[in-house]
Amino acid sequence: MRHTRLLCIAAGILISQAGALSTLAAAKVDQTIRAFSVWHADSKLGAGEAGTQVFDGTVNGPFYVDTEKGPVNSGTISCKARLTIKDADKTQQGRADCVITAKDGATVQGRINCHGVFQVGCRGRIELTDGTGRFQGIQGGGAVVIRSDFADLQSQGTANPASLQSGLMYFPAMRYQLP
Repeated sequence: MRHTRLLCIAAGILISQAGALSTLAAAKVDQTIRAFSVWHADSKLGAGEAGTQVFDGTVNGPFYVDTEKGPVNSGTISCKARLTIKDADKTQQGRADCVITAKDGATVQGRINCHGVFQVGCRGRIELTDGTGRFQGIQGGGAVVIRSDFADLQSQGTANPASLQSGLMYFPAMRYQLP
């Protein structure tokens, strides 16, 4: 009788622990990170429709997540991007479809829309749209600031902005949720 009672208590403990573990496994992730990339482009700025300059190509670079101990290289980012600059007032509007690939191969897809002034920067938002591996079902987004080395051309007196093809992409507070 005493032996049976101990078995019942032990079974109850195991069942409650299994329930707690399944609750932890099903717990949602809701996190905000600060991240950036120093990117390089495969295309140059060129003439677009009348009165515009257009960048239409891919930007690639490492993807760093800023931690308490400093930036950590967490993978890569690749964005198929299009940026249109109006010659008259130098305003710009851009969009990009991006894939962030973590070092373990898991990916996050996102769409960026931004606007700003040429040689100052393009501010906007990234919307996280899909993921694979450990990022399957990801949702979220946040602010993004994109700057190019084109901004350095004025101070250096360089006449051809098409000659520089790099810059910085900064995500000051990208929030993501996982199911």
